[in-house]
Amino acid sequence: MVVVGDDSLLRVHVHTLRPGDILNYAMQFGEAIKIEIANMDQQRREIQEQQQHATSTVPLQSPTPTGRVGVVAVAPGAGFAEIFRSFGVEGIVSGGQTANPSTQELLAAVEQLAQDEVIILPNNSNILLAAEQAARMSSKRVAVVPSRTVPQGITAMVRFQPDDDLDENIATMLPELKHVVTAEVTTAVRDVTLGGVQVQAGHSIAVLDGTLVAADSDIGVVIDTMLERIQMDQHEYITIYYGQRIAREQAHALAQRLQERYPDYTIELLSGGQPVYDYIFAAE
Repeated sequence: MVVVGDDSLLRVHVHTLRPGDILNYAMQFGEAIKIEIANMDQQRREIQEQQQHATSTVPLQSPTPTGRVGVVAVAPGAGFAEIFRSFGVEGIVSGGQTANPSTQELLAAVEQLAQDEVIILPNNSNILLAAEQAARMSSKRVAVVPSRTVPQGITAMVRFQPDDDLDENIATMLPELKHVVTAEVTTAVRDVTLGGVQVQAGHSIAVLDGTLVAADSDIGVVIDTMLERIQMDQHEYITIYYGQRIAREQAHALAQRLQERYPDYTIELLSGGQPVYDYIFAAE
């Protein structure tokens, strides 16, 4: 669950199997101005079907564009695409760490949107330049929110208001980038020593905001070491996005173990579907 707003107006984003119960509970506290309910399982199936019949960089578009400002986001997996769409992203470009979309592919996604004002979320430092070039080449008014990780892009989308103009959205989304810490866990492909951390090919490694912080043959040890490097007292929420190589049961076991270890924190587990990283952690 994500809640943003002030004393007069709140925006609440909830994942639940029983939306009716949530609505009935929320109505106790005030009037609901706008209600949107989406079947995310159906969205995921649609995204996967589109990906099966398209190349990895074909933009996946929402059929019903809405709002004054459109958003194009790069998503490295079907789960992340589903999450971005649930926040109102209408242009999804498949890509990520090892499959960076080109400037032309990002530009095509921008031009396909109905809106004349568009925000691009690259969600990877390697895609920033292509996103900026696409923004300059477009006939529309386009701005890049320089998200260097997928969790940064998701956090920025929490503040997105489709009926505000481009400048207003940029002003509220940009500050959110610094409020999230991203850690990525994957498997090393070669032996190397970086920053005093010795890595062997085939071992699990953790990268914290771009810096290698842990390596071990046991992925659990790597995750524990990585979390110790995060200043947990500065955060309240941990979101774990598990990748396509991780079974749902394995991910749930990890989330349960971490919740027991950090009982004072809210830990949420979501399927990202990313191909490269077994887990992506977001601390907020």
